Amino acid sequence: MRRFTGLLLFLGVGLLATGCEKFKGEPTLTPPSGWKEASFPPAKKVWVGPPANGFAPNINIVEEAYGGSLDKYVEGSIATAQKTLTNFQQLGKSDFTSTAGVKAVKLVSNNEQGGRMLRQTFYFFDNGPKKYIVTCTCLLPDGDRLAPTFEEAMKTFRFEK
Repeated sequence: MRRFTGLLLFLGVGLLATGCEKFKGEPTLTPPSGWKEASFPPAKKVWVGPPANGFAPNINIVEEAYGGSLDKYVEGSIATAQKTLTNFQQLGKSDFTSTAGVKAVKLVSNNEQGGRMLRQTFYFFDNGPKKYIVTCTCLLPDGDRLAPTFEEAMKTFRFEK
């Protein structure tokens, strides 16, 4: 049986959306070769890799209305994760830019969901009154092996009309 776990939404940190979008179009990326597009509401887009050990690694894009700064959004998201995720451990936080020039904050973490330890890498993108969170999730033992696969896909992040 395939297990799809790891869609993490940082709801509850949003404020009234104000301002204009910086980018026009829908967020997207080029998924890893062989990965399949899937549906997992409320995610805008989801791609699922080949399952192993009862788990399918995945990448999902979630949109949230938030009129504040990206830094405040990321701070609130980290605080929420620390309070709500079992065994949450922040491993790193850095700036990131896709080849299309879209800037983000990258957060690497470990946490436990459904009794399984996961590696989740979050990319937080600012689009004015909307924030986009791209979450790359795999089992913790696969984290180092899949990190370059996730990074390569994230480099293709862009907004398409």
